[in-house]
Amino acid sequence: MDDVRATIKAALGSSAADLIKELNPKIRGWANYHRHVSDKSTFARVDSEIFSGLWRWARRRHPGKTACWRKQKYFALHGGRTWSFFAEMWDDDGQPCKIWLLCTNSTPIKRHVKVRVAANPYTPPIKPTSVRP
Repeated sequence: MDDVRATIKAALGSSAADLIKELNPKIRGWANYHRHVSDKSTFARVDSEIFSGLWRWARRRHPGKTACWRKQKYFALHGGRTWSFFAEMWDDDGQPCKIWLLCTNSTPIKRHVKVRVAANPYTPPIKPTSVRP
């Protein structure tokens, strides 16, 4: 989170699209690294911290604008979330398109599956022994 906070603070003069391009790899990497050991509440907390930083970034960037204007400019409904951070860009054809900030809470949790001893190809198979009465 310290790296994400520092990135947001340093991007005061950057556009929202540049900020998203810089944050998405960091968020994706963190979420993929921690998805085996964390739970959804941890991911929700990270999303909340990122949102707080982005809201402060928008307030510093546009100090004379209202909260409603900032919400309409930088946040929209996407994937069932009403406060998804986005930016508008233009593609190579000159058409406007939106890019969205990744949400850590949408990363699926995958638990580590322990490899069974019998599944090891280097151990010889165990031969059943006959039991005499």
